Amino acid sequence: MFSRKLTARLRSLILRRWEYPRDSPNILWSKGWYSVADWSGNSNYAYPAYHTRYRIQSLKRLVGKHGIIWLRLGSDPPKPEFENGAPGDLVIFARDVIGKLSGPVALITTDGDRTIPDGLPSDVVQKIVNDTNIKVWYSQNLVTPSPHPKLRSLPIGMDLHTPIGKFSRTKVKAKLFRSAIKSSLMEKDRVPRVWSDVHLEPDLGNLVGESRGLLTETRDELRDGINTGRLAGIVDSPSSRLPLQSAWKKYGSYEFVMSLPGHGLDCHRTWEALALGATVITIHSPLDNLLRPYRVVFIERKTKYWWKVMMNADWLDHARRVVDHNQKFDIRMDSWISMLHKELSTNS
Repeated sequence: MFSRKLTARLRSLILRRWEYPRDSPNILWSKGWYSVADWSGNSNYAYPAYHTRYRIQSLKRLVGKHGIIWLRLGSDPPKPEFENGAPGDLVIFARDVIGKLSGPVALITTDGDRTIPDGLPSDVVQKIVNDTNIKVWYSQNLVTPSPHPKLRSLPIGMDLHTPIGKFSRTKVKAKLFRSAIKSSLMEKDRVPRVWSDVHLEPDLGNLVGESRGLLTETRDELRDGINTGRLAGIVDSPSSRLPLQSAWKKYGSYEFVMSLPGHGLDCHRTWEALALGATVITIHSPLDNLLRPYRVVFIERKTKYWWKVMMNADWLDHARRVVDHNQKFDIRMDSWISMLHKELSTNS
């Protein structure tokens, strides 16, 4: 066990310098909150580089702290090679830190597939929100409407931490994404159809050591509609997964992009497509309130053939009318940081 923990720690320390630069790109991304937090988990330096399914064993450094605290949501089950018996970062935070903070705290929880509040024991959630020093808790994968006034939704944003090739991460991916945004087409010049590559993700029910996320079967259902040719009149798709830059080019040139839940409720594809100017098509889910302000069209999933509604001749015109006055997604991290500081000062 010690060697596995040591390996995880050494990996984090080695990769930290080039994966997670101090001057994080001004793009909303799921691990990027380390750059604005006063306190990140068990180490402002190494914590962001830990694997999502690696669980730390102590957060006692946060006792007596205040300000912006960032914790990883984490994912279940713990990664087998990192299994150490720890119950999860938020459970430890509630057990060892809550009740011992020194002042107002804005809690940020991102990076992981766990759903809030359903993915935590109810006593953990209640203990955190009942602490008078916790002024607001912003979280990815928050079931809406929020079960408590302190709980607020955050988009998962971009994935800048997964490498392109062997070494290209964070700053390189951010630069490539900004270039994709600049190259994206005006609405009038876009292909007036639906683009889908979400159905090409691996069967999320058969990944070894990883639990199937809520609603991931919708990807299988859409795959059936596409592979049988029934959606050929409205949906375009590749025969196999595209390189990331090629996928971004499609998101920036099509009017509509399909995005469905993955391991967690939220999906990076949703926010990539929105930032690249597309209208996202998805199903109703516990994330509806987070998505509703943006250019997102929802489909009611009453049967496994929910996608058939898109075959109606007037459906795309209906979709255009639905999002006509919706706001565009602001991908800049600065705008989300400003919101957070305003929230903290208002509630202090």
